[in-house]
Amino acid sequence: MTSYASVLTITAFTIERYIAICKPLVSHKIVAFSRCVKIIVTIWIISFCCALPYPIHTDLFYYVHNSHGDPISDSLQCNIPPMYYRRMTHVFQMSSFVFFLVPLTVIIVLYVLIGLTLRRAEMRREASEKYHHPHPRSGSLGSKIQHERSPPCAARRSVLKVLGMSAILTLGI
Repeated sequence: MTSYASVLTITAFTIERYIAICKPLVSHKIVAFSRCVKIIVTIWIISFCCALPYPIHTDLFYYVHNSHGDPISDSLQCNIPPMYYRRMTHVFQMSSFVFFLVPLTVIIVLYVLIGLTLRRAEMRREASEKYHHPHPRSGSLGSKIQHERSPPCAARRSVLKVLGMSAILTLGI
């Protein structure tokens, strides 16, 4: 349950980052403390319901029996009994898909879209600066003012590094 809640929470944070960066006007309308609480409660309810088959289908049983059919006491384990293997195989497959592949895909797509949005904004800013402030001759006063107006390249790179590190940490790479 906690694993499911963690994956869904990380996915929700990624969606929130996407909305904040790519749709800032929408984010002002939908960001509210009460909505955050509702999302967190919903995440935990979904996680609880999806994890419920595991404790229901888990039991104590002896895994190994001697030649007379008597259980060997050291083989007592808490696990999914063989009679539930077929059913639980489908549960494992669905949980892998729903709680790993789908969130992974959503997170990757959203971080790519965030990166593209930031890149487009940077290109628009550079084009706007070139249009409004054409490059004067090198060494003139206008050239020095233009150089002082534009933020350093290192600052832009650091934003992309933070975004990249967030994606790496989120994906657990």
